[in-house]
Amino acid sequence: MVSSRQQPQHIYTLSNDARFILYGDNIIQQSFSPYTTFAFGAALANVYARKLDVVNRGLWGYNTIQALRALSLSLPRPEDAQVKFLLIMFGAIDAMTSNSSGGVHQSVGVEEFQRSLRHMVCDPSVTAHGEDLHIILVTTPPVDERKCLKFDEEECPDLGRALRRTAANTALYAQAVRDLGEETDVPVLDIHRAMLALAGNDHLSVPLPGSMEADTNATLQSFLVDGVHFSGEGYRLLFTELMMLIERE
Repeated sequence: MVSSRQQPQHIYTLSNDARFILYGDNIIQQSFSPYTTFAFGAALANVYARKLDVVNRGLWGYNTIQALRALSLSLPRPEDAQVKFLLIMFGAIDAMTSNSSGGVHQSVGVEEFQRSLRHMVCDPSVTAHGEDLHIILVTTPPVDERKCLKFDEEECPDLGRALRRTAANTALYAQAVRDLGEETDVPVLDIHRAMLALAGNDHLSVPLPGSMEADTNATLQSFLVDGVHFSGEGYRLLFTELMMLIERE
């Protein structure tokens, strides 16, 4: 047995004040789930072991207006811990249709959605971490309308057959994130474009994969367990795209 005196000193000098914060809605909250075939958050923690603490600040059911209010409570103060990376991923809740059940309270218009994200990027609780902080914006991912409707019919029969999310509407939110990234010079992880590219679409051609007007797309469906939330393959793609973006930027 090795005594404490014989153990390498670096074990006791690990950096425990540097953070990689994951800030988002349902998709981020589930990113450490053991019930998917690939846990995005755990994979990220493995990459940054003994370098950065990966912290899950996913807020289930939050839209960007609510998340903006909670931002300062979700980040450490610079004197307590240094945030090196802040990944921001929202839109799954914001992009709900306003006339649907749930959406009447939680949907947020595209302009307000983008405005809230802009405030997050510029919030004092974020800028306090200085120039060493790297912010990454993630586009709102695509949805599959058929899977969404099937889930609602099975799990929420009182909703009727009204779609709460559509492929076309969700694409507007993804574009809002791209535009904001260009405006603020913040790197954008375009998971919307990445998923649609693998599904055989350039994200501009209509009908979009996932819409009722298009044929069922097995590739897109493989990324989404219920039409919205990520499967293990969806999280694996998110992880791959993030690693490539960090290396590139």
